[in-house]
Amino acid sequence: MKPKNRKEYIAKLLTLKGAFRLVKTEKNNQTHVEYYESTTNKSCFEAGYVNDVLIYLNLSNEDVPGYTEHHRGEYFFDSDFDHKRQSKTGLTFDEVNRKGIKEELECGLIGQEEQYLLNQKVIYSKLYLTDEHFVVNVDLSGRTFWQKLFGPEITNIEGVTVKTIDLKGIFSGI
Repeated sequence: MKPKNRKEYIAKLLTLKGAFRLVKTEKNNQTHVEYYESTTNKSCFEAGYVNDVLIYLNLSNEDVPGYTEHHRGEYFFDSDFDHKRQSKTGLTFDEVNRKGIKEELECGLIGQEEQYLLNQKVIYSKLYLTDEHFVVNVDLSGRTFWQKLFGPEITNIEGVTVKTIDLKGIFSGI
């Protein structure tokens, strides 16, 4: 069966091999949202559509709060898989975008999350997503701007431990 639209296509990719199952759908203003839970770990995909345009497909997992927070609010652009296209929000349902989404889901996550923990709670993360020299810092400490600016660096706080998680272990692909 060939999918007729973006929703069917994403559902087929995520559920075909039993890796994920659709657990909830809702409408938030103009956005139709679908939630898929992993059948093997704590991962969850959230897919957002406006009409037949996929505007986001975000993976979350409580074991990697830095990665989850970093990707919250990330949207697709029509130029993501074809740089010659005009950049507008969302992916239309065509062959180039279908292939791009499928490749991303098959590949899984690449990189590492270096977590800084205080009292067993992640308070800071460094994400190394594609290149070990490109780092995304995510502060989960709840400190104010002034505390971040004038307070001690996370690495200098007494009791902070560091743990590294391979993102491929969180989502290795479908």
